Parts: sequence; C-alpha cells; structure tokens
Amino acid sequence: MSKALKNVNVHRSAQTEQANPSQVKNNAGGFSFKVSNWDRLERFLILGTDKGTYYVGEKDLTKQNVDLVRELLKQDAAEVIRRTVDVSVNARAKSNSPALFVLALAMNVDGVDKSIVRSAVAQVARTSTHLFEYAQYIENLGGWGPAKRKSVVNWYESKTDDKLALQVVKYRSRTI
Repeated sequence: MSKALKNVNVHRSAQTEQANPSQVKNNAGGFSFKVSNWDRLERFLILGTDKGTYYVGEKDLTKQNVDLVRELLKQDAAEVIRRTVDVSVNARAKSNSPALFVLALAMNVDGVDKSIVRSAVAQVARTSTHLFEYAQYIENLGGWGPAKRKSVVNWYESKTDDKLALQVVKYRSRTI
C-alpha cells in the first residue's frame, strides 16, 4: 500500500487559499463552494438563525436570511411557498418558526399572490400556537390588512368543530 500512496498526488491547500475557481470567500475569511440561493432558503427553513453561527451573529444572519427571502419572493414566490410548505409538512426543520416567518413575510411583499400564501398558512400552522406565532410575525412586520386577516380566518374555517375545540383545550395555556 505504501508504494501505491507514493504515486498519489495529494495537493493540500490552506482554507485561506482558493483551491478551485468556483470557490468564494466565506464569512470566516476562507474559501468554500458557493451555495445556491434556494439551498440557502432551505437551510434557513431547516436550521433557522437561533444563536447565529461561529462566524456570524444571530442578528446579522437573520438580516441576511430576511434579505434573501425577500429577493426570492420577488423572483418566484410560488416556489418559495412550495419549499416552505414542504420543509414544514415533512418535519424537516428543528422548529416551525422560520416557515411561519416566511409566510408572514410573503404577505408583506408586493407582487406575491396572497391566495397561495393563505392556503399555505393552513398547512404550516398546524396548531393554534403556530397560528398565534404567525399572527405575531404579521404584527411585527407592519400590521394587518384584508389579505392577512383572511389568512387567519381561513385557518379557523379549515378546521372542524372537534379539531377547533381540541386546539382551544389542548393549547390554552401556551403563549408565544
């Protein structure tokens, strides 16, 4: 085996050196391969921004992600909502909060089809606690309008009497 290893050319470069032209400078000052904006969206939906990262604080990371989501909503809102619902419904995230936030943000971006967002709210906000968190995001992002109110009304109207009663009894002591 040692003879075989002699013939292998292993080039090691420091992380601070660009080893491949497709690499970009990262937050740590090193180089890494660029991640697509859609992958960044999914990372945000799955991991959120709690406590930030080793190299980027929570506040800066949150701002970067909010800017990214706004940009993607302007490009293809239906795809953003589709991915948001997919991550939430398939339980791919550690928390449902980023998905609820994306839906609230989508309700505040001009040009987004609000009917798509309204139908997604009923899928992503599976409990009254989720709905109240979504409502708090709406409030924090500038308040209520007819489309935003309708998204909450649709959530209530999508539930049977029994399911609504369960939400009232099961989650009555929870607060956000």
